[in-house]
Amino acid sequence: MPTRIKRLRTRLLAETAGVLAVAGVVQMVVIPATLPTGGGALVAGVCAAVVTLIAGPLVLWRVRKMEVQRDELALRLSFEAHSIMSIADAKGRIVEANDRFCALSGYSREELIGQDHRILTSGMHDKAFWQGVWRSLSAGQAWRGEICNRAKDGSLYWVDSILAPIIGAGGRVDRYVSILTDVSDRVHSSRMVRASEQVTRALLRSYDIDEACETVCAALTEATGLVRVAVLLFDETDACRFVATAGLSDSYLRAVESLNGGRGHCPWKRGQQDAVSVVIQDVWRDAGVAEFQALFTREGICSLAFVPVMGSDGVAGKLMLYSDMPGGVGSLQVSLASSIAGTLGQ
Repeated sequence: MPTRIKRLRTRLLAETAGVLAVAGVVQMVVIPATLPTGGGALVAGVCAAVVTLIAGPLVLWRVRKMEVQRDELALRLSFEAHSIMSIADAKGRIVEANDRFCALSGYSREELIGQDHRILTSGMHDKAFWQGVWRSLSAGQAWRGEICNRAKDGSLYWVDSILAPIIGAGGRVDRYVSILTDVSDRVHSSRMVRASEQVTRALLRSYDIDEACETVCAALTEATGLVRVAVLLFDETDACRFVATAGLSDSYLRAVESLNGGRGHCPWKRGQQDAVSVVIQDVWRDAGVAEFQALFTREGICSLAFVPVMGSDGVAGKLMLYSDMPGGVGSLQVSLASSIAGTLGQ
């Protein structure tokens, strides 16, 4: 039996015992004390019956009330066990979050309480999206839709969300309740398929590799939610060159291509057969990229991933994913990029 239900049961028994004890004291002490000396047993019996009539319904009312509270608590515990839930006050500040909400977001309950939900903002939704959400809630209406949040470690996750206002006294919104379902796997799978289809169509439509790589960049940003990505391929001199980019400055592109005597940078050799993705979760903590820290600082890069583009002869280039947050490039984003890289390599 859950601890909270045990506490409720103990409280019910204690309160019931208290009412019965009061009734007993009244019957044994108060009534005799107020009767005239030698008062008849009939009067005492009548008074005792009156006490019983008063105490009985009171006990029954308390029992029924506590049973309702017990049932409501049991229902809530069952609901919490299968749902991701949070409650915010009228100003949008989180006042309650269940264990599943904490586990999914990566934040402890103490870190969440008092914060508003902007702590989870991913940047995937524009201003108009949120205006529509708050328009519905302010009108006292529930809102349902899919929201992309960013966890404490920087990774993205998607939730099917039901947001509902709780109307208090005076007809004003008192609190907001959110009931969420994690749909990250379904959303990412859908995006992976859509991105691969976009790249495949681009390759079939054009023999221009530059155009195909531009499509790859667009597919990467849509699928991963990252605003800075790049496609680099080896040229005929075995230099690794940028072919298509998004969100990167020209000075950064020139600096990277000037590395290694103008041959650029790639963690694998051209044609390497056993290349695997490399993820740098924090450029300041990874000694392997220490020599590039000044470059990353100027560009505002805190984490990144190298994803190999594998052709029939091995490594033909790489896809790059960048984030301005430590841990901002997650495993799901790398998986999406790997799928796109596989299509491009074909």
